Amino acid sequence: MRRRKSHRGLLIVSIVSAVALIALAVVLLLWRGGSFLPSWAKFNESVNATDENAQGVAESVVLKDKALVMYSGGNEVFRSDGSWQVQDVIWRDLTGDGVREVVALYWREGAEGESSDRLTAAGASGLTQHITVFHGIAANMQPVWDSAALAVEAATLRADDGGRLVITESGGGQSVWVWNGAKVVSVASPEASYIVQTPEPAETVPGQQEAPSGQEGGTAAEAPGGTAGEGETPAGETPGGEAAAGSTAPVPGTTETAGSTGSSSVTFLAVGDDLPHPMVFRYGVNQTGGNYDYLFQNVASQLQSADFAVLNQETVFVKEETEYSGYPMFGSPLGIGEAAIRNGFNVFTCATNHAMDKGLYGLETTADFFASHTGQVTYLGTYQRDQWQNAEHEIRVISKNGISFALLNYTYGLNGIPIPADAPYSVDTYYYDENWYDAAQIAANEQKMRADIRRAKELADVVIFFPHWGTEYRYTPDMYQERWTRILLEEGVDIVVGTHPHVVEPVEMLVREDGHEMLVYYSLGNFVSGQNEAPRVLGGMAQFTVTKKDGRCFVSAYDMLPIITHQEIGNGPVSAYMYSDYTGELAARHVLGINKEALGTLFRNVVDWKAN
Repeated sequence: MRRRKSHRGLLIVSIVSAVALIALAVVLLLWRGGSFLPSWAKFNESVNATDENAQGVAESVVLKDKALVMYSGGNEVFRSDGSWQVQDVIWRDLTGDGVREVVALYWREGAEGESSDRLTAAGASGLTQHITVFHGIAANMQPVWDSAALAVEAATLRADDGGRLVITESGGGQSVWVWNGAKVVSVASPEASYIVQTPEPAETVPGQQEAPSGQEGGTAAEAPGGTAGEGETPAGETPGGEAAAGSTAPVPGTTETAGSTGSSSVTFLAVGDDLPHPMVFRYGVNQTGGNYDYLFQNVASQLQSADFAVLNQETVFVKEETEYSGYPMFGSPLGIGEAAIRNGFNVFTCATNHAMDKGLYGLETTADFFASHTGQVTYLGTYQRDQWQNAEHEIRVISKNGISFALLNYTYGLNGIPIPADAPYSVDTYYYDENWYDAAQIAANEQKMRADIRRAKELADVVIFFPHWGTEYRYTPDMYQERWTRILLEEGVDIVVGTHPHVVEPVEMLVREDGHEMLVYYSLGNFVSGQNEAPRVLGGMAQFTVTKKDGRCFVSAYDMLPIITHQEIGNGPVSAYMYSDYTGELAARHVLGINKEALGTLFRNVVDWKAN
């Protein structure tokens, strides 16, 4: 009798287990079939589109049973992951470059993806909606952008006649988005994420300062939050464009004449990152036959007014159109370099975290290009092949009006790409983050950097250091910037002009205990780029004058003026404008729908931070 009960218990357990497995299978089938998706999500049941590309190769996009498959030349080149449930797909040229983008609206577990504050919800979990974008169809293709969880409930997705993405939301409303060559971004004005509190108007123009004598600079502070006021004059701009009343400092961009005995002056201008995403260079490729003057022509008069105009060439150049690329491994047209020179830049900083994106080929192509313009321009931070194994390679020195300047340019790293063993000195680096690099490497780079500064001081009257440093999208110096600033001041550097964070950071004059002064621009932000947040289209134009009097050199005036990267909606040109020249009409045509006054307020609060 006991044995029979035991068999009966095992039978019951087996039946229950089988039922549980069947139930689990049913749940999985229902999930795959979309039973647990909200009713407002409208699925396109079937898409089967075929066409030829510009090379005559047949391409196909197929959507069936919530799976996306793409073919090129009859070969399958992409199939969506089994965890995806594809809601709809769009296949059309959204950027006007002749290549059709594939945009998929789909569901999957989790919220991982390339974040975008305009499109994604933070902290989302479970089954969530996403958008992914493919630029063209090719072998071994991968998305060029993939969102995290959408912040909107997208019932349907379509493209309008202007190539914009229109999302019909679950409640019936619509929102409009564009693919800008880097990310999907809203055309709505993104005010709330960056507007900061407007300070009381200053009596003098914020940012326009006469160099202090024996006065210590303050401590950087975070930009406060709040809303922008109306009618504010942003830093570096006065009503009518005139110099600030009562200012006795020479205006940067003009050379002081010999009114005082034995004095001469040299003017510098410097801007931030030349960061050509595809939306930046495609207009030149498709519309102007490879002429990229449109990027710089609206600030050319300012560039040409200075003795030296400096551009941070964030990316390397490549020779062939097939090699042009954007994030994360940039390759930019040589024509951009030609246009930069034509419009007035004559100093280029090349030691950036993207200097090895194309390996030694890209670095050498860039160095060779600038070397071919010897006599016109000076380039910094990277070297031609014959210098790659020389630890004490040439320090670049420029001179004007009897004043000599030694220029140094270092980058904090190379995005994890190692410098080849046979080219250890191909790019100047000073690794400093203990989380990524070992202490011995950091110490060796610091020793070399200090040695270079000391050699530079022997070669010239003034040492200007261009560090590629800092934390991206942060408005104040981070701990590493502060540490290396102390080192540079200790070594006697005269002027520091920083890049990399993609937003503007403060300006200050530091004074060493013995009275030595060092002017520091922590970050100039972007100059031209395809980045798609409003603070990242706001950059700074550093202007400073160095004067030599009675054998002593000093910074006699310094300033920082706001500039705006215009990104034209509808695949138009990207171009840098002085803030004072940027009109409301241009702002309305900006792909981000920017608020000029709010950007001016942001600039005032960050750059003129000591007045807050």
